Amino acid sequence: MTRKAVKAGLAGLAFLILGIWLFGAREPVRLTISLDRSEAQNQMQKAGLDAYLAAREGRFDDIIDGVEKQIIWAGEAGVKTPISIVYFHGFTATSKEIRPVPDKLAAGLGANLYLGRFAGHGRAPMAMAEVTVAHWMDDVGEAVEIGGQIGEEVIILATSTGGTLAAAAALDTAAMEKIAGIIFISPNFAIQSRAASLLTWPFARQWVPLVVGSWQKGNPRNEQHARYWTIDYPTTALIPMAAIVTAVDAQSFADVQIPALFYYSLEDQVVVPEKTAAFAKSWGGPTTT
Repeated sequence: MTRKAVKAGLAGLAFLILGIWLFGAREPVRLTISLDRSEAQNQMQKAGLDAYLAAREGRFDDIIDGVEKQIIWAGEAGVKTPISIVYFHGFTATSKEIRPVPDKLAAGLGANLYLGRFAGHGRAPMAMAEVTVAHWMDDVGEAVEIGGQIGEEVIILATSTGGTLAAAAALDTAAMEKIAGIIFISPNFAIQSRAASLLTWPFARQWVPLVVGSWQKGNPRNEQHARYWTIDYPTTALIPMAAIVTAVDAQSFADVQIPALFYYSLEDQVVVPEKTAAFAKSWGGPTTT
């Protein structure tokens, strides 16, 4: 093979790699809330919120007992409170993640509390491989709608990737009209891993499992962790999580006027705290850190 042929081959390979990088399939990300609010309101009001949620969760036979989508009423069921609390848990977690913090916050405010469950979570491990960012944003839309039906105003309490989703939702002014504030606890605006960026590369669902293994396996810290978290899960479950983190990082939040509290540790080993600090500074509304 001549030197000219080698150069031509290398140039062709370079163009191929560039083409894959620029145009190769990446994980789809929808940051908007697509919930048909009028239809959702009709369904919720017709059935009653508790029955509506029971029917929604009844579609699955593998939900861990106690982590279903649920409302904890401050008083009589069905009675709206001045403030409601809506909790968004983190990746691989459930509503048990920081309990009883949501319960105590709600009790202190005399507020109804909605405990959400993001798609794929709190179920058999393979369920984590079936979800997309769009599924999670639909859960966010449903949660915000429920929050508005059980409270005159709504405070979102969000942990880790729940914070990423809350931030994405904050860009939807219409959907967030009743949101009085967001509390971000260790929000995930960047993953504490040098390999995290690989999860957003083209065709990641196809090749990442071949490189790092098809399953992620962990060691539970205690009995509660083992029971209420998805400790072992398909590697592909990481890809939508990484995709929304990257997508949110690319947005501007300068026009968001919702008050926000950022509670995080500079010694966090899971997410990058410096990213949280920078994000808080970029937030358009009043902030407390």
